[in-house]
Amino acid sequence: AYKDPVQLCPSGFEGRYAIDGHAFEYNGQLYYTFSGQKSSDARPRIYVCTMSSPTSVNNDAVNISQGSSLEEGPCTIVDGTDLYLMYSVGDYNGVNYRVKYYKLNGTNPLSKYSWSSKGECLQQDPAVGIYCTGHNHMFKNADGRWWTSYHGVVGTEGAGTEAYLINRRV
Repeated sequence: AYKDPVQLCPSGFEGRYAIDGHAFEYNGQLYYTFSGQKSSDARPRIYVCTMSSPTSVNNDAVNISQGSSLEEGPCTIVDGTDLYLMYSVGDYNGVNYRVKYYKLNGTNPLSKYSWSSKGECLQQDPAVGIYCTGHNHMFKNADGRWWTSYHGVVGTEGAGTEAYLINRRV
């Protein structure tokens, strides 16, 4: 059972939108990334901040988003010295809901300009009837191969209403 849950809310997001948190360690520092909205008329963006412990975020949240679409569900992969951040783009009910990613160039995850957009890495696959792909997570299996686990709507052009968990080898 979970013990003593702690709400993580960086400064500026009190009473606002801050969801889909993901903690990660990079170069010995603990970071937290999330989807946030600082005002009621803003689109959700991807933010990164440092953590002083697993239950405490620092007040240095930086917007690293570079596009104009709704962005949510961030997750990271640290592969050696490389850091990637994947995130969902668009309306989760839309057939064009998809996953894009950023790559960190340099060593400072808190610098918006250290991230470069690398495009889409997961999108609808009409050939197998999968639409509305998004909110993924990456993992390695026992033999070291990367897999992604994500949700998608199975149906004709996204007309289905049931989301399913889908695992695919990358």
